[in-house]
Formats: sequence, structure tokens, C-alpha cells
Amino acid sequence: MRYFVLIFLFSALLVKGQEKYLIYFKDKGPEFDRKLTKTNPEYNNISSLLSDRSIDRRIKTLGDDYLVFEDIPVRTQYVDSLKSLGIEIVWELKWFNAVSARFPYQVLDDVKNLDFIKKIEKVKIFKQRNDKFQTAHISSSVLKNSADNIYEYGLSTREMEMSDVPAVHNMGISGEGVLIGMIDSGFDWKNHPALKNLDIIDEHDFVYGDDDTANDGDGYHGTETLSLAGGFEDGELVAPAFNATFILAKTENISSETRIEEDNFVAAVEWMESKGVDIINTSLGYSEFDTGQESYTYEDMDGKTALVTRAMEMAFARGVVTVTSAGNEGNDPWFYITAPADGANIIAVGSVTSEGNVTGFSSRGPTSDGRIKPEILAFGSSNYLAFGYSEGYGFKSGTSYSSPIVAGICGQLLSVYPHLTNQQVRQTIIESGNNTEEPDNIQGYGILSAIKAITFPNLYKFEGKYCINKIFASRVNENSTAAIFVHKEGNDFIEVLEMENLDGLIHSVVLNGYSEGDIINFSFEYNDADNNLMTEPSEGAYKFLYGSDLIVYNTDLSGTPFNIPEKFSIEQNYPNPFNPATTIIYKLPEASNIKIRIYNMLGELVRTLVNNTISEGEYSVRWGGTDDSGVKVSSGVYIYTLETPEFYTSKKMLMLK
Repeated sequence: MRYFVLIFLFSALLVKGQEKYLIYFKDKGPEFDRKLTKTNPEYNNISSLLSDRSIDRRIKTLGDDYLVFEDIPVRTQYVDSLKSLGIEIVWELKWFNAVSARFPYQVLDDVKNLDFIKKIEKVKIFKQRNDKFQTAHISSSVLKNSADNIYEYGLSTREMEMSDVPAVHNMGISGEGVLIGMIDSGFDWKNHPALKNLDIIDEHDFVYGDDDTANDGDGYHGTETLSLAGGFEDGELVAPAFNATFILAKTENISSETRIEEDNFVAAVEWMESKGVDIINTSLGYSEFDTGQESYTYEDMDGKTALVTRAMEMAFARGVVTVTSAGNEGNDPWFYITAPADGANIIAVGSVTSEGNVTGFSSRGPTSDGRIKPEILAFGSSNYLAFGYSEGYGFKSGTSYSSPIVAGICGQLLSVYPHLTNQQVRQTIIESGNNTEEPDNIQGYGILSAIKAITFPNLYKFEGKYCINKIFASRVNENSTAAIFVHKEGNDFIEVLEMENLDGLIHSVVLNGYSEGDIINFSFEYNDADNNLMTEPSEGAYKFLYGSDLIVYNTDLSGTPFNIPEKFSIEQNYPNPFNPATTIIYKLPEASNIKIRIYNMLGELVRTLVNNTISEGEYSVRWGGTDDSGVKVSSGVYIYTLETPEFYTSKKMLMLK
């Protein structure tokens, strides 16, 4: 009887104003019971929802167990039950086990009382960004376009030279083979001379529900940001990744004064990830809300609260490089970075002037839990860009315009090194700023250099062994050989290895005889084209922890500045619960012989992750759910321990299959 009363009540109220809500379900259905295994009959159906590109990218990060519990779609029976009550379903958001829906607030309590509902929240509606329109024009006579450049950058010279983009273009690297997702307002790209030749394979309007992102008169801002990531008109504007492939999502409704709805953003992120994007860039900064709306506070900028931040973090967990503008709140009362820039793994991009100074409007860090933000800076003051609904160009300022430049450089990096994981890309970008020695909450790790990123060494694991890859900024003399000097910390052994020139650009060498937990220090030496002896780095050495794929120079192995911890500690693993892999961070106030071990609940030793003498610092180690012989362990609770001669501690973690 209650069911029919609800139907009648909804029918009576449908004519009244409706609100938009997020409805969270209690479960995915009894057939899953918080687990997703390959033996489940639905496993292949869920896998089929992902493109081959998405699966390949996930395997780089997650291994063969690339599906996780959140990938299970929301339960159809729950959605149908809501529809039968007259509720309009807007988006099914599987990662959050929720739907966004419209219905009158008068029946909110009745919906909450349905037995499959976990909670209901109102969809938050945000203020638009505060970009700065520029009327001033820059004379081409003040621009210095090097005669050595293979392209003419026109009035975009300043913004591209600021991050050394032309130097990478001169190497023939412009984003080939990389799929970049752009989330913004609309994109008017089909007729503009800088955009019409872009390889755009898909687009969707998450406001009006069609596949045209330019037909509602709101293709201005998206057009502008797209041109700074991938635009190309020689002599006018040349962006970093003009040979990349793009996918576009419109999530912002500008028909009213302030309509940025977080569920549209989440739906776009899920869609892009399933399509196989390598990179997602967004220039939508979310902090304060429409008048009368519940607002996030600065305390919520902790990387765990805002829905848009959590969506981008989930994309990162599936292998996507995530880039966003830091925000334009530096001169406003809010002041700090905005969501999703607060995410722990998201590259937040601030803005600098042509003199390299941080712009006053660029949002500052830290996050509310004390992490450095922004990560990196790029040009964001009077950027030269493509205008929507015309064939013209103009100037605008904002972190909205520095962010796509960084996304394009990430595209260049993945283009030449497609084996890189998103963690490796993020670490390389951080290491390629000009403030890595003393990062702060104004400029982060500094202004990004594309040539530093491309020439920073990286690791590739092949047949169980690590290869170190390196591109040299100066061309190696054809009559000489590049060499790598390897020093294993903890003994006096120094090894000199000859590098193989793979394709005239990339040099590579295979490391043999090392064990997990060894700290490897190394540097390079070669003769350049003029036979000058070159050493990289000129001071110090690169380093990495054998068993990890992250190389560092001025930052430590967890991507933060070198700081000596005050005490021995081991942090809660993340993610937790996990499947198939998790990361454990541990801190050492002094050099010590340490052991990190994993035990099952019977106290039996499962895996020794680290057993070595390691110097003071903060480190991370990854466990892929296997025992010492490489066999996958069963799901359940495990205990991991940190042991030194003077210290012992342990924590629990949960592995799901």
C-alpha cells in the first residue's frame, strides 16, 4: 500500500519545482558482496564496458586484475524502482554506487526510507571560475622565436618558451599516440584554423545530453583551453600536444549565471576513463557555491571530501594522469587552491607572468591537511589562445590557461615514453620544475620545463629486470658512447655500463644483480656533438629504490622534499581495502637496517618487502598481493610490520578479490 501512496505523491508533486540529488545505494547487489572476482559470471560483462585502451592503461598500473569493486555498475533493480516512483535519473555513477536524480524535496524523507538507500545529498552547484579577460595585445616585435625552431609560434611564443615546449617539438615530439580528455564548458573546434585539424574522436555534452559540445553557445572557454593543449596554426599558435588525440566533455551550463554541477563532472570523468584517456585536464575550479547552496570550506580541501576531487583520484587509481588548474582565488577571500586541485595525486597548476613571477590571482596552498600545492607552474598571464565562434585569437589570463599547457607537456612525455605509468609521469613533472630544492605553497616545485621532463631518466621493467632510459638534451657525439655510472648504496661497488642507442633519441641500459630495497644512485657521462664532456646531473646523482619505478633527484622517493623524519614510523597503506596492489610509506629518522614484512592472521610470514640498510628519509614500497614465491595470496586481513634493531610497529590491511 505504501508503494502506491508514494507513486501518487510523486505524481502530484512532479509539476512543482524539482531539486537535484545524489542518491547512494547500500550495495551493488548480493551477488557481489563487496567482492569482484574473475569467477563471477558478471566479470566479463563489466570488463566489456571498458575500451581496449582503458584496459591496456589500467594493466600498466593495476596489473592483470584491472577491475576493482567500484567498476560494478549500480544495481538495475534499484534504478528501476526509483524510476517507477517518477524520479528522473540523470546519471548513474558507478564509482560512487549512486545516481543523480531530480525530484521534489517534499518527498525526500520518503525516498530516504526505501530499504536500499544508504544516504541522499543535494547536488552542489558551484560558482564559475574568475578568469581575467585581457584587452591588451602583444606586439610580435617583442617576441623571440628562435631560428632553430621548426615551427613559428607567433604570439604564442612567450607561453610556449616559458616551459621550453619548442625544444621538445624540435626533437619531433608532439603528442602522437596519446589520448587527452578535456573537461570544460563547450568546445567550438570544427572551423577554427588552429583546431579543425585536431584528431577528436569523441565528445559529449553532459549538460544537455547530446554529442555536440558547441551547439548551445557556450563553446568559448573550452575552445580556449583546448587550443593551449593541442592547437596548431604555424605562425600563429602552436601548442605542446597538437598531434595527440582528444576526447571532449562539456560539464558546465553557462545559460544561467552560475551552473557548474558536480554530478556532470563525475559522469564525464567515468566516461573518459572508460574510453581509455591517458590524461584528463580540467580548468574548472570548484570551491564556493551558488547563493543559498551548501558550501565546501577550506577544511574540506583535504583531497578526500569534494566529490569532484574523489572522482579525479579514482581516475588516477586506474592509471590516468590527472591535471587541473589551481584556481584563481589568490586575490580573493578564499585564497587557497580549489577542488579538484586538492587531490593528493592530481597535478595542480598555478600561473606565472612573462617575467616568471607568480600571478596575484593564482591560488595558493597548502591543502587543509598540510600538503604542498600547487605542484607546478606554467604561463597564465595574457595567454594567446583561440576564440570560440570565430576564426580569431585573443588574450586571457588565469590558471585555466596554464593547466592545459601542462597537460600538453604530459602528452609529449607519454608520447615518447608510452610505458610510463601515471605515477611516473607525475613524479617526472614535479622533478622538472625550477624550484624543486625548496618547494613552497606559492610556486610549488616551480615553472615546468618540457625539456627537463623529456630528458629526465625513467625506468621500464622488462622480463623482471629494470631498464633505465634517458634522452640527452645535447646530441651525443656519433663517435662516442653514453655511459651510466651506477652506485649501490651500502657498499663500495661502482659499476660503469655502456648505454644502447635505441632509436637515435633514447638511450637505454639494463641493470643486473640488484635486489628489492637496494638504493641505486647513478649519473650519466657522454661527449656531445662538439666533443665536450657532459655529466648529468652536474651535481649529485639520481636515485631510486630498486623495486619501485620512481626516480628522484631533488625530491625523495615519495615525491616530497628531503626532510629527515623525527621518528621511525609506518603509515596506513593506501588504498585500503585494496585490489590488486597497495602502497606503504615508511619514515626513518636515521640510517638503519630495516625489515618490512607481511604476515597472515595466523602469524605466518607471507612476504618480505624490504630487508636492507637504508639511509634516513621517507620511502614507499608497493605490494602486489603475492608471497615471496610470486604466488597470489587469498583475500583477507594481513599484518605488515616495520622492524629495526631498536624499533618495531605493525598495522593491518585488507585485501579484496
